Formats: sequence, structure tokens, C-alpha cells
Amino acid sequence: MAMTLAKRPTRNPHGDPRQLVIDLDPNEIERKKAQRLYRLNVVQIPTLRILGFCLLTFCIFFHNLFILNSSSQPSIFAIAAIVTSYSLLSWLILYLFFEKIKKIDISFTFLVGDIFIWTLMIYYSGGEKSLLFWLMVMRVADQINTSFKRVLFFGHLSLCCYLGMLAYLLYVEHRSLSIRHELPKILVIYGSSLYIAITARTSEQYRNHTASAIRVARELILQLNEKSRQLEESKATVEQLSRQNELILHSAGEGIYGLDLHGRATFVNPAVAHMTGYTIEELLGQPMHAMLYHSKADNTPHAWEDCPVYATLTTGAVHQYGEGLLWRKNGTNFPVEYA
Repeated sequence: MAMTLAKRPTRNPHGDPRQLVIDLDPNEIERKKAQRLYRLNVVQIPTLRILGFCLLTFCIFFHNLFILNSSSQPSIFAIAAIVTSYSLLSWLILYLFFEKIKKIDISFTFLVGDIFIWTLMIYYSGGEKSLLFWLMVMRVADQINTSFKRVLFFGHLSLCCYLGMLAYLLYVEHRSLSIRHELPKILVIYGSSLYIAITARTSEQYRNHTASAIRVARELILQLNEKSRQLEESKATVEQLSRQNELILHSAGEGIYGLDLHGRATFVNPAVAHMTGYTIEELLGQPMHAMLYHSKADNTPHAWEDCPVYATLTTGAVHQYGEGLLWRKNGTNFPVEYA
């Protein structure tokens, strides 16, 4: 039986960086996940919070100037001071305690706090007269890639904050509010939030399917690596046994060769070549009966079907013979005992 062993090419460790990389080490997966969360919550979100509040402050200034015909500097300075203090304080708390406090999601707490600040900005831009009521949809929109429940929560919280501001204007400041003007705003806020929440649910299902596919791919890769490891171990064992068998065959003083089911030589040790005068290359793959057993002592043909080797190959039974003849390459023969 012949066996061919081929080495698998070594994978280039410096592959194309654009290719998708699936981490298999659980510790490495958790480490990278923690890095992404830290960068998102301590670096990216606070940076966007500061930039967003700065832009909104300018929006309030121009809104009050052109829509309300008011450029009250105290109001602008007040809201600027509030949002600046809040942004810097929230960033400092996240920087100091994000990795230390695990029981409370500090970043989520400030995402909730942002809505109250936006409500305050609507109040400073005219309250029921403000055109910035759409701020109540911002948190819902920027959470679309989280989860349906989370988006729905922020949608209801934003609506409650806006209603709470209207209640404050109505019952504390005793402003006259028109239901015809406020009801469309409320419907826009709530309807937009529900629509975004439904969209978020579709996005969440797609992400879950993708995550499931990645988990399956990771499991298959782990199984493949395990099979590859077992194959490499088996290959090493076979190579070791092959080397041991080769040493035994080459060091044995007796002639040893193997045959396939058709009687062709699959391996030949040097002793056989020395006895018969053939080279190993001349014998490999050749029908050994035609090469070594073709005639009897009186030079009459010895049929392959009458050869004991044929009986062994066809029946699988072991036959041992005290005497026999092998023919050399030069036409002479010599007695042997073979099994």
C-alpha cells in the first residue's frame, strides 16, 4: 500500500490587513471588546457630546436672535456654562471610573442625562415657541445600532421630558399653551421615535444573525484547527513509523519486499536487490513473479496462478515453504525459503 504525504503550505503571518479576522482566543476576544467599549464610552461619545453641545449653543443663539427676536446674553451664557460644565464633568467621571465601576453603566447614565440637558436647551430657546423640539428625537436616532428595547426606552423618556417641560411652563410659569400647536409636536416626537425603534429592531435582528454566523464560523475554525492538529500528530507518527520501518528493512539481512494485490512490488529492501542482482528501482512497481519466480528448476514455466504467493494474495492465508527458487537478473537461480 503506497502513501503520499504532502506538506501544507505555511500561512503568511503578514496577510492582507483588509481580510476579515476572526479571533479564536477567548481572552483576546474579551480584551479587544473591552478596548472598543473603553474607546467608545470614554473617548468618542464625550468628544461628540462636547462638539454637539457647542453646535446646539450656537443654534440657540441664532434661533433666539432670528425666531424669537431676542439676543439675551444671560440666557446664552447660562446654557453655555451648563453644557460646558456638564460635558467636562461627565468626561472626567467616565475617565476616572468607567473601568472601576462595573455594577453601574456610567456611560448609559450620562446618555440619559443628555436628554434632560436637551430639554433645558429647548426651554432656553423659547419653550413651547422653540423650533428645536426635534432634539427629543436625537437620542433615539443615535441609539439605532443598540437594541429595540433601548431605543424604545429613550423614545418614551424623551417624550416624557418634553411633556414635563410643558407641564412646568403651564403650571409653574403659567404660560398659555395651545393644544393645536403642541399636539403635532408631541405626535412628531413620539411617531418618529416609534418608527426609529422599529427600524432599530430590524437592524438588531440583522446584527444577531451576523453575530450567530460569526460564532458558527469561529466554532468551525476551532474544529478545523483541532482536526489539523490531530492530522499533524498522525502525520508525525506515520513519518516516525515509516522511518523506523525503513531502518528495519535496510538493516535486515534477509530479503524483504511487499506486494500489492496484483503482485507488483511496493517496497524492496537492499538485501533483495543484492540477492537478485537487480536494483531497487528496477524491481519497484514490477510484477515480482515475472521477475523472480517465472520458471521452475527445470526451466519449465511457472504459472502465476500456481505460485503460492498468488494463493496468499487471493486468500489472505499465510503459506510458508521450506524451499523455493528465485531467479537472478543474470539468469541463474538460487534456493530460498520464503513465506
